Amino acid sequence: MSALPPDFIDRIQNDAFYPENLLESLEKQAPTSVRIHPRRKNTLHLTAPVAWNNEGFYLAERPSFTYDPLFHAGAYYPQEAGSMYLRQALEALSLPENPVVLDLSAAPGGKSTLIAGFLNQKGILIANEINRSRAYILAENLSKWGYSNTFVCNHPPEELSVLNGKIDVLLIDAPCSGEGMFRKDLAARNEWSVAAAAHCAVRQEQILEDTWSLLKENG
Repeated sequence: MSALPPDFIDRIQNDAFYPENLLESLEKQAPTSVRIHPRRKNTLHLTAPVAWNNEGFYLAERPSFTYDPLFHAGAYYPQEAGSMYLRQALEALSLPENPVVLDLSAAPGGKSTLIAGFLNQKGILIANEINRSRAYILAENLSKWGYSNTFVCNHPPEELSVLNGKIDVLLIDAPCSGEGMFRKDLAARNEWSVAAAAHCAVRQEQILEDTWSLLKENG
């Protein structure tokens, strides 16, 4: 396995919040987890549950999901357990009975399918993806998940001003420097740099500036 970038190691070790096992964990294979559809059956060999999401489970090994008809039928969605914590964040909010939720960078659909399940046919989920080809994948995954109160669109953030003041929950998974891929994609290690991280931070600030006005008061 390619070594972690030295600048990355230095940066992590110099952070006040640095947990000692973080760098060690990045050298291990990521556990496989799935989020099951609450209304559909599956034949997966589920092991331990994900503590922060009652629809999340770990698998003992990673199967070939693309060969499983139940995957294509939307019986479950492969998703890292950490990403499933979004459910906890949503449950902590005081929301109207029919909230309007915007997932700004939604492809391939892990966050959006989770939100759709959380809404459970109440309100509406607007799932946006700036990349057109990825937007098609997003639409397919949401269609398989089977909730009708979802809408997929394909816009850069600055084109969504028509929604100003109409959004109860704005979810932004902004472009980032990709450390989360270090365990799965060795190329991500070679592409990381302090300059790239700084560039991503600028993009994130711009996206927030372009979309903050979409939120309702107290959204």
